[in-house]
Amino acid sequence: MTEFAFRGAHGDNLPTVRLQKVVLDHYKSVTHGELVLPCGRRFVPYGEQSDILGLYGQNGSGKTALIEAMAVMMALMRGARVPPVYAECVQQGQPSARLAFTFELQYPDGDVRKFVYAFSLRAEPVPEADRDQGHPDNPFFRGSSRVCVFDEQISVMGTFRGEQRKLQVLLDSAPERPPFGPASKAKYFYRRTPEKDMTLSVSRALAQEMSRSFFFSEETLRLFDSEGEDMYSPYYQMLLEMQFYARYYLFVLDTKSAGMIRLNMYLPIYLPAVRLRIDADSLLKIDASLVPQAREMLARLNTVLGSLIPGMRLNCRQAEGREEGTLLITACRGDTEIPVQMESDGVRRLISTLNLLIRVYNDPSVTVAIDEFDAGVFEYLLGEVLRTLQHSGKGQFIFTAHNLRPLEVLNKESICFTTANPENRYYRMKNIGRTNNLRDVYFREILFREQDETVYAATSTEEIAAAFHRASPFGPQP
Repeated sequence: MTEFAFRGAHGDNLPTVRLQKVVLDHYKSVTHGELVLPCGRRFVPYGEQSDILGLYGQNGSGKTALIEAMAVMMALMRGARVPPVYAECVQQGQPSARLAFTFELQYPDGDVRKFVYAFSLRAEPVPEADRDQGHPDNPFFRGSSRVCVFDEQISVMGTFRGEQRKLQVLLDSAPERPPFGPASKAKYFYRRTPEKDMTLSVSRALAQEMSRSFFFSEETLRLFDSEGEDMYSPYYQMLLEMQFYARYYLFVLDTKSAGMIRLNMYLPIYLPAVRLRIDADSLLKIDASLVPQAREMLARLNTVLGSLIPGMRLNCRQAEGREEGTLLITACRGDTEIPVQMESDGVRRLISTLNLLIRVYNDPSVTVAIDEFDAGVFEYLLGEVLRTLQHSGKGQFIFTAHNLRPLEVLNKESICFTTANPENRYYRMKNIGRTNNLRDVYFREILFREQDETVYAATSTEEIAAAFHRASPFGPQP
């Protein structure tokens, strides 16, 4: 992916970006859902405190849908292809799904702006001869359908050159607006000619064919970038800022990523704009010139790892009989040393995400979203990590979980629940006092249903037992 350089003093006035709101329509189990993050409910100057959101609810109620929707958004804003597996996320019986994400951008010079990115998805069949047979990083990257991204729309509001602008549509890729609309906004991006319009129309068609964003595609941004300094408008700058954020400060780990760890296929370590991969033999293969940086990265991980799992540290050394730059990564406790891939799933997943947690703690510009963050993590440790991020961290952290310990340690504004209503999937409980234990309130709500929405579709131990009995492969039981 091509990098487009910031011009002039722009690089010294880049914003801190926070996700404020997500709206999903006809996406997986979510017919409609609106989720407002804590930073969308009240204004907080970034750098003063972290922004944490935990999403809770029963299985199949829209938690993973949120994280996977963010993964799609991240790929599009990076200018990358949306993997074909996400074609299956359009709700059954619906022609398409609609996703919208609202971001707030706070600039060092004091300006505050909003950026709303919305788009639609549909599944389109892929000719058998063109189907992917696999992907080196993801065996689930295959299928008979691809994702088609269409009707992209970008809206903005805030302070621009000293003037306060209301929310307005800036870019709209609807088919009736070739190459995009509104026509009055094109002047902020390029000097219109028939040739350039044709180039952009081809770019839009190519983006749909390749499951990519039209507005964040390399072809579109290259044309805008070629217009020169006098066309370097604040609106075009926002496109570059959001792509920069998506590539270097936004990290989304859905269950497909975690599956690679559980299958012991590889252990990813996430860094800005790059992902290191420790393979099933506990080998990290990198360019020899990058070995010092890899050792430095592991030293940073060890600084925190030993506080989470007392006595544990990671070690690396040149693998015997392998080419230079092939490092064997081991986990050490006292005098015991084993290949890191021989550690438990929980430990390996903690190691994989640790660098991201370090960034959330220290960097107000970072947004990290993790599905099933509690998987394999000891309950008390989970609570202590989240308590630390909330009280002392600076970045934005979004997670889903089933372990209820965080309900006891996080502020109530940092917890949201899914409901049994697909028309209103995300819900914040009402009338929660400062001294209420949210975990107790949640269990009470499951039993007595006192809120406006049902947060748990009731189950019965008698019905479960009867179902197990009826499903017996051994015939009628006495």
